[in-house]
Amino acid sequence: MNKTNSTTLTGLIARSGARATTVPLEGVHIEAHMEGPCVQVAVRQRYRNNETNPIEAVYVFPLPEDAAVCGFRARIGETEVTGHVEARDAAFTTYDNALMDGHIAALVDQERPNIFTVSLGNLPPGETAVLELRYVMLLRREGNAYRLMFPTTVSPRYVPGTPPQVGEADGDRVNPERWSKVPYGLQFDLFVEALPLRSIECVSHSVRTQLQAGGVHINLSQRGTALDRDLVMLIEPEAQAQPHATAAREADGSEVVLVQFTPDVLPARTAPRDLIFLLDCSGSMQGTSMEEAKRALQLCVRALAPGDRFNICLFGSTHQFAWQSSRIFDEDTLREATEVIAGLNADLGGTELLEPLKMLLKWHERRGFDRSIILLTDGQVANEAEIIDFASRHAKSTRIFTIGIGAGVSEHLVRGLARAAGGETEMVYPGENIEPKVLRTFARLSTGRLANLRLDTQGAAFQLAPREFRAVCARETLSLLAHFDTGAPDHVSLLADGNAWHMDVTRQTVEPTFAQHSAITLCWARQRIRDIEEGASAGSSQPRARRAESDDAELVALGVRYGLLSRATSYVAVQMRGDIDANAATLRRVPVALTTGWGDRAAVLNPEAFDSEDELMEMPQYLRRAPAHEYSVSAPAALRRIYRSLFARPEPKPSSAGHAILAAPNTKSATAVMAALMTQHADGSFGFEAAVALDSQLRLKRLPELLQRGGAPAMTLFVVLLLEQRAADHEDLWRPAVQKARAWLGTQTTAPSESVISAMVRNL
Repeated sequence: MNKTNSTTLTGLIARSGARATTVPLEGVHIEAHMEGPCVQVAVRQRYRNNETNPIEAVYVFPLPEDAAVCGFRARIGETEVTGHVEARDAAFTTYDNALMDGHIAALVDQERPNIFTVSLGNLPPGETAVLELRYVMLLRREGNAYRLMFPTTVSPRYVPGTPPQVGEADGDRVNPERWSKVPYGLQFDLFVEALPLRSIECVSHSVRTQLQAGGVHINLSQRGTALDRDLVMLIEPEAQAQPHATAAREADGSEVVLVQFTPDVLPARTAPRDLIFLLDCSGSMQGTSMEEAKRALQLCVRALAPGDRFNICLFGSTHQFAWQSSRIFDEDTLREATEVIAGLNADLGGTELLEPLKMLLKWHERRGFDRSIILLTDGQVANEAEIIDFASRHAKSTRIFTIGIGAGVSEHLVRGLARAAGGETEMVYPGENIEPKVLRTFARLSTGRLANLRLDTQGAAFQLAPREFRAVCARETLSLLAHFDTGAPDHVSLLADGNAWHMDVTRQTVEPTFAQHSAITLCWARQRIRDIEEGASAGSSQPRARRAESDDAELVALGVRYGLLSRATSYVAVQMRGDIDANAATLRRVPVALTTGWGDRAAVLNPEAFDSEDELMEMPQYLRRAPAHEYSVSAPAALRRIYRSLFARPEPKPSSAGHAILAAPNTKSATAVMAALMTQHADGSFGFEAAVALDSQLRLKRLPELLQRGGAPAMTLFVVLLLEQRAADHEDLWRPAVQKARAWLGTQTTAPSESVISAMVRNL
């Protein structure tokens, strides 16, 4: 379409006539290899210039925030060029000079630890290029499973009001043009090394699994899958996590030791809790994200214990509280909170997270209470660094736990915020069971933490990453990486609060095949880079400018030595051609797919849904031209329903087939359990409505006289035994509620006979 006839819909909406626009990206292939807690990944992007002039293709794409980007190469036609790391400004100069001289060049730059931009300049007409980016990372345990997350698109980021900036605004760099559909797709292959497996589950896509020599191969059931949602895998090994230490040796004789352990000794929590539930009600949370968040919040409130204080804060463009101050958890506040949560909507506009966080963290600490914040959000903001930095300065008084909800959560924001404020993170993909994640969060809040951690290395000097030990929450796996210049000892010990864990150091016997350095060494360097980027480097009393200069110098040194990207380094590759007229290159920014479910898709106008551009132009001006930060949530409800129906499409049902797949949970049983738990009283007791939720055939007058005369204690025990005997598959869901109910039963003067009521349950 002629440029003068096209219509750009700011921030959220694809350019009218998008189908006539040339998109040089043909597809993305993610190939991963998992061995123990490490995964090595190659991301290949295939470009083709179908135009008559040279082009410069620019593509903004995501990677996991833990990714240690350690390799880059470009195959242009039949020629392969290996990229190298330079200081960021120097890399841009190399790239620009190459284009001016008529060469073909490629540049990879970090916008955020989880968002990158690749530029491919002077690609000739008819030419094909494959850009390959390689990274390694340590996997996180989620319960007993490793969680592998491969992001595929960059969700719209809210940009708070900022002063004018010279050049391209920072927020613009993480907000590429978005289309509801893009003409390129995803191919995915994962090979899991042959450790004994209990289960493999893909919660986001339909996959195939095949047993092969030495392991399991997993790929997508369909080629060309849309890049509009995170790809999430759960890999559960048979062996439970055990303390271990593994060393990887470098060519210069230095070694890096990876220490991982899950503490089995944790002190009891002594103080009651003061909890603030901070819920994102911005426009991007519309639809399934909001429903998941409300469900999680209902569970959170019911997991409170007598004596706890709590409040609910809703935020968007503004913020508001359920009550003027925190209130004691009891039957009245439980009822009021339930009503508040039921009526919530994602209708508060943009995602102004920093302001409510500032207000909460500056509140005076309440004596005798352990204060924490639980944040539920999709994390789609552009000022992550400012938010994380502010939270880190208040970590001693308030911990922050985050629950990231949606198909394209900003992992850097939700994990970085929890990391800075001494909390932990849970990620919830749409349709994923949210209950165990909420319960894990409250398990961390319900016990004390191991503090005063120390690594005993028998006197050997080392540099630790992360630089500072953090307290360990309940049943969390701690990963530490220690760099020894002259070689590691044969034994190391972790010491904490009078406890000790002794480990023999196992030497890695496999030579690195993916990069020049081992995955363990690269992960140490990446963690060291994170320490610097998030402000944990030494010398905090230095003037800011001098400290930033010193930090950038160390980032460049680490990046060049290990081939790693950071805020201060970039990858650049040049193919010497010199036969291209650089002035003829046309800029082509690759659009990205709008995240599925984002804002319930109701605030996004897709030109392809309309018969003509004239019809599109007839839409209300505030919807067509709405600034990105408003998310168009001011649209009348009727219009939003119309747009929702226009863009509704059936969500693919996640499924898995093949090796060691866990059976899907009994949905009806889980629903019944949830319905019963939602009726529990604040003190922990249950009423007859909970029993009906678990067995719809029950009638009060038909129950045995003993149960009717026994009052609340008998009915509570009846419900507890119903759960224990008839919903054993969902113990993770009901365990805290049953514990609270049994604690309440222990305070009652008339205790019913458990054996008699148990027999009643069996005879139902």
